[in-house]
Amino acid sequence: MYKNILIPVDGSKCSQQALDHGLKLAKSVGASISLLHILEDPLTIAYSLPETVSYRPELYAELKTAALVVLEQAEQQTKAQGIDCISNLISDVNPAHAILEASKDADLIIMGTHGRKGLDRVVFGSVTEGVLRRTNTPVLILRCT
Repeated sequence: MYKNILIPVDGSKCSQQALDHGLKLAKSVGASISLLHILEDPLTIAYSLPETVSYRPELYAELKTAALVVLEQAEQQTKAQGIDCISNLISDVNPAHAILEASKDADLIIMGTHGRKGLDRVVFGSVTEGVLRRTNTPVLILRCT
């Protein structure tokens, strides 16, 4: 059925719920897990600039350290369940694009969603929707509770 499940993690409650569900599923079908964290630049996203605005080196280092902690915790949870896993940290201004690229070797993508509506959705967009509209890989979406 599933051999490799991709789970994007960002340290949020939603991504933790996706990870928890993914671990149960992976264990039941004998799949491995690919963890992904995207280090994005909010300045580029917030202002929709055509060029990339870089972080100051100190801020980037702090964000990268925090991202590695998120990945490490998710990897520890996965390995504690006896599930094989790999983890990747990718820098990209477009999280949906990064997930789509990482999903090329996956049989399933499991993602959490905030379920934003109205103006929040217009302003913040939906990474989940961006992935769902452009992938050929099955996607399991879990609404954050």
